[in-house]
Amino acid sequence: MLGVSRRQFCIGASAAGAALGLVACAPSGAAESPRETLTLARFLALVGTGFVVDGNNGAQSLVLSSVRDHGPPIRSPEPSGESFTLVLRPSAPAPTFDQGAYTTRHAVLGTFSMFMVSRLEKGTGVPLYTATFSRI
Repeated sequence: MLGVSRRQFCIGASAAGAALGLVACAPSGAAESPRETLTLARFLALVGTGFVVDGNNGAQSLVLSSVRDHGPPIRSPEPSGESFTLVLRPSAPAPTFDQGAYTTRHAVLGTFSMFMVSRLEKGTGVPLYTATFSRI
């Protein structure tokens, strides 16, 4: 027996994974950490602004059309963290790109990596891209 409970192992692994995710997604040239930069409040203030995504068909301009707040991901014993989804749409017709992590640029946020999933908007067939953040 290693002397580490399953609970201790899970807590340690979660903390290590969260720390790795923060380093991997750090906006370049930003004085703030991603924890301070890529927040629900920051993205809400940026609705309607443009992002440039280096997709598999070259750079594509997307507009942040909405932000959906899912509430805190940790609900017990006390609510903490934040969970939200960004919805981006192309600013002009362009080929869709596959689900994956892409280099993303924004005038305020700088350059960072963001995992996006593409889908077609119901009724219009316009491609939409979503990125979900869960900050614990």
